Formats: sequence, C-alpha cells, structure tokens
Amino acid sequence: MSERKYRSLFENVPVGLYTTTPDGKIVNFNPQSSKILGYSEEELKNKNAIDLYLDREEREIWLKKILEKGALERETRFVRKDGRIVWIKDTARVKRTSDGEIYIEGSIQDITELKTLEKSLRDSLEKMKKLFDSTVFALSTTVEVRDPYTAGHQRRVTKLAIKIAKELGLNESIELIRIAGLLHDIGKIAIPSDILTKPTKLTQIEYALVKEDPVVGYEILRKVEFPWPVARVVLQHHERIDGSGYPNGLKGNEILLEARILAVANMVEAISSHRPYRPALGTNVALEEIQRNNGILYDFDIVEAYLKVFHFGFSFAD
Repeated sequence: MSERKYRSLFENVPVGLYTTTPDGKIVNFNPQSSKILGYSEEELKNKNAIDLYLDREEREIWLKKILEKGALERETRFVRKDGRIVWIKDTARVKRTSDGEIYIEGSIQDITELKTLEKSLRDSLEKMKKLFDSTVFALSTTVEVRDPYTAGHQRRVTKLAIKIAKELGLNESIELIRIAGLLHDIGKIAIPSDILTKPTKLTQIEYALVKEDPVVGYEILRKVEFPWPVARVVLQHHERIDGSGYPNGLKGNEILLEARILAVANMVEAISSHRPYRPALGTNVALEEIQRNNGILYDFDIVEAYLKVFHFGFSFAD
C-alpha cells in the first residue's frame, strides 16, 4: 500500500487509531481519536495517554500485561476534555523497532452507548427477577396461611434440596429445584383446612383428598410458562422409585431427577418437624428412614448425597 493510501485510510477509518510509547507519550493518532476524546488535534498532541484514564492504576496493570503478552483487547474508561466519562474498547499490540524501541499501537472505539444499554438490560432483568421471586414467594405463603402447622415447610425442603443438588454437582438444576421446592405444596389450597390441621389420623377418604395435592399443584402451575418443568416436578415429588408412590406410580428414571431430590428432602423435613397429628420425630428418625429405604423408595445417589450433606452438619435453621 502506498504511503498516500495508507494516510488516507488512517485519517478516515471510523475508529480511533493511535501510537504511544510505554510511558504514555502520544506519537501518532487519527482524527477519530480526537473526536472520541473531545480534544483538538493540537491539544491531543500535548497530552499524555495516562492523563486520559479514569483509573491510572488500571493503566499500569494493562501496560504490564500487554508488554508480557504482546497484544491485548480490553474495555476501559477515559475522561473526555469536557469531563464526560466514556467507555472505550481498546485493541492494542506491542511494536518493537529494529533499533530496540518499543511502541504500542492500537485502535479505540466509543462503546458508551452499548455499556449504557447493557446496564439498562441488567437492571430490567434484575427487576423482573425480583418480581418473579416475589410472585413465587406469595404463592408459596398462600399454603402456609391455610396450614400454619407446616409454616416454613416448603422453604426448609427447598434449602435441603438445593444442598443435595449442589452435592451432586447439578448446578444447572438449582433454579428449577428452588422454584419447584417453594411451590411443591401449592395444591394444598384445594384441601379443606380441617383436614390439613386434623390432630388425629386421617380417614381413607381424607387421605385420598390429601393425595390429590400434587395433581392440583400441577394443574395450577402447568398454566404458568416457566422456563423449567416446574409443574411436572411438583406432580412427581411423591413418586417413589419402586413405583409405590403417587399419583401415577412412576418408577426409577420415569421420575424427573429434580422430583427425586425433592422426594428425599420433603420426607426428611416432614419426619424432622412437628405435624398436627404428632410431635417432631427428629433428624435421626429421618436418617433411619432414608437408610432403610435407600435404593428402594429413594434414589441411591440422591440418598448418598444427602448423607454427605447431613454429616457435614446441615441444619434446617436459618
């Protein structure tokens, strides 16, 4: 490329181009650099690149890295002449001349609008998440209003289920388990309060009504467009791997993994806590039940994960 064509390209390219020394002296720059930084070309000639940084220490860290690696791309903040802070995308490389001199050549782009948009999107997503969580919490507490004896049950089950999932390395399932755990008893809103709080043994008819809990919960939640199969997990959390559970008598892997985790957490919490018809039986009784039916009613790997969580000192207390 001829010198004339190179100069034309250098001056008209829509990104800022520059050359500096390691100590920040500006050796060369194009008109777009002046425009981005708000200085005239004459003013920019007399500036040191270090003075343009909002955080000068950041520049020192960057300089060390680029001299080690030879090339670097980053996002940083500069201060324009008018005092406005701009986000800059800087792509630079180290150039060494034949006589041993070192220069840094690079290009800069003003990405302030993009960063502002990213922040706006993050803020919107955070607001939506808070609204979503508030809605889930409101639905969760609906059951507790009607059944004060099991207040906090869903939250405690969720806490244990998440611990088990983490022990199994199922980080991708955490959010599904959190939502399904907090809502797994939502179907109880269809069960008469006098049955939920009955201090004596349920009749067969009453127990049949209680067993409709997961089906009602499924019917409520399947109409909500969750990004996870929350309704199906709620439907299956009383299933058992030998097919003895309800409502559909599913076996083994027919039951969603997250539902199998909730089944263990739900059973442990139910035995450990107070119920209208009996006092709390404690974690030792729950542990005996789990171990006795490991691989029979409850998934072997999930039980083993629970046992590890238990031995590490898990507590339902907040």
